Amino acid sequence: MRSLCADAAQEKHLAKLIGLIRAKTLTGTEAWSSLSAPQSSKTFKLSNGTTKTVPFTPAERKTYNTLRQLTQKKLLAQYGRACSYCRRPVGHYGYSWHIEHVLPKSIYPSLTFKLSNFTIGCVDCNRWKGARVDKNVKNKKLLIINPLLPGFNYSNHLRYFQIGTEDISFAKYKPLSPEGIKTYDLLNLNEIERAHAINSVDPLAAALHERFTQAMSAGLNSSSSQEFLDLLSQLKTSIYKRT
Repeated sequence: MRSLCADAAQEKHLAKLIGLIRAKTLTGTEAWSSLSAPQSSKTFKLSNGTTKTVPFTPAERKTYNTLRQLTQKKLLAQYGRACSYCRRPVGHYGYSWHIEHVLPKSIYPSLTFKLSNFTIGCVDCNRWKGARVDKNVKNKKLLIINPLLPGFNYSNHLRYFQIGTEDISFAKYKPLSPEGIKTYDLLNLNEIERAHAINSVDPLAAALHERFTQAMSAGLNSSSSQEFLDLLSQLKTSIYKRT
């Protein structure tokens, strides 16, 4: 993200977060939450039950907001406003999304602010990847597709079909590779298929789905919201179990 800095002051503000990671004052996840949801101070819980608080100046917070917005704009242009894992549209008139760290910042904190490690991840894929994939990454190799690999072609791993009429719409994924199969299974793409069909005929389900998705989007900005995200995910899934 350093290449997005407009001047030495912004570089200094970003360097503060990188330095906190290197000093092991903050984890990669904690440092990222400081940039993605800047506040005058951030308090983090330690494993021994104590807390640590890091202050941030107004100028630093302004820089972090600016860098986040520039990164989002760059990724939307680079990846065609689509999630790199499920290929659903994101952004305006699409699904909520987050800057996705392909190699997890929790395991590779030095990559927390590297543009080369970023892609677009919708809220659903981001959530499931964090819960089921990231903790199992070894030697920088994912169990699922890695959209940042040289020569990566989504259609070599998964085919995404969407068919609709004025009354109903269907979405379907066809895994074509071992990584594609893992992506389908671990990121719950079958749930996306089911939700897509039900939402097209049930306005109440679609409205509830959108409200839970927006709440999950806000929760993903926090470094200490796992239980909250788990609850929202369960509630969202329950919408489709009733039909």
